[in-house]
Amino acid sequence: ILVVLLLILIASSIATIYLETTTLSKSIITEINHKSLEQAVFLCSSKFAQEKDVCNVVLAVAYTDQINADFGKKFCNDVEFSFYRITCLKALE
Repeated sequence: ILVVLLLILIASSIATIYLETTTLSKSIITEINHKSLEQAVFLCSSKFAQEKDVCNVVLAVAYTDQINADFGKKFCNDVEFSFYRITCLKALE
């Protein structure tokens, strides 16, 4: 996992990825705050590309206790970017 992460970060600008992900995460945390799991899933499903992937990871972390294994695997496998998909799956372990 670390090798994959390092390759991704080397290929992309480390600062850009970090700042984009951090900014998106903070925004999404604010959006899903005080929402039910169903409302948060609906919110994430309305997003696109990186924003949707980050939303799904944030949701997986925030609602780990409420997500069952089957739904979690399907949910995380819908994440396009492999780094975020792996992070999502790890959050639900």
